[in-house]
Amino acid sequence: MIKNLLKIAGIFMCALYLYTLGAVLIEGIIDATNSDNKADLVNACDSYYYDGEYGRLRDYLILYDAFDKEFDKYWEIVDGYADYIQYEQWKVTEGADEMVEDYEKKIRDNYKNCQFETNKRILEKYYEAIE
Repeated sequence: MIKNLLKIAGIFMCALYLYTLGAVLIEGIIDATNSDNKADLVNACDSYYYDGEYGRLRDYLILYDAFDKEFDKYWEIVDGYADYIQYEQWKVTEGADEMVEDYEKKIRDNYKNCQFETNKRILEKYYEAIE
């Protein structure tokens, strides 16, 4: 009888622990996406941005549904980076001349239409690489 009560108490404690852990994790995710924490999201984006981790930055922006105007600077650079990566991949693919030309045009447009001065230097590197 006592063994059964101890087993039930142990199961209850484990369930309570898992419930609490899950609640804390979910609360953290909700807080991270809350508009009150945009500054935290921007700080995290800055970290990826200044480390040149544009692929991870793109994943982060998508994960936290960061499509507000505060994130336009980051979207501009991750889209430019994605176009450059596509260009590099198509360039080494036999018979993909049309795709190479399409991405060259995108890279030129990205550079010429750059809206954020902080992105200009990076987009210029991609532009110079195709010239």
